[in-house]
Amino acid sequence: MPNLISMKLNRKEIEERNKLDTAVPEPTGPEYPWGLTIRLDKACVEKLDVRFSDFKIGDTLDLSAKCTIKGLQQSQGGGYEDKSVELQITDMALQQGFEGEEDASLGWDDSDREVDRKLKRRGY
Repeated sequence: MPNLISMKLNRKEIEERNKLDTAVPEPTGPEYPWGLTIRLDKACVEKLDVRFSDFKIGDTLDLSAKCTIKGLQQSQGGGYEDKSVELQITDMALQQGFEGEEDASLGWDDSDREVDRKLKRRGY
C-alpha cells in the first residue's frame, strides 16, 4: 500500500478557503475538503460483503479503490487559479483493523458464513 497523506485542512488552508467571506471572523468550515466524503448505500455495503452492524461512528477503516479519471479541469483569472481531477471509483474494498479486536478471532462456534465473512475481510 502506498504512503497515505492526511487530507485534513490546516488553519491556513481553512483561512484561504474563507478569505472571500468577510462575515466569517474566525476560520470555520469542514476539517476536510469538499468531495472527499464517500457515501455507500445499503446495496453497496452488501456488495462489499460487510454489514452495517460491523461499524460504529468514528471507526477507522482501510479503503482500497481503483478509479478512472473522468475529467481534468483548470481555471484561472484575477490572481486565482484552480485545478481539479474528477475520479470515478470502479472497484473498491473496505477492511477494518483486526489487531486487538474481539471480532478478529475465528471461533469454533462461528457459522460457516461468519468464518467466510471474516476471512474475506482479511483478504483470503
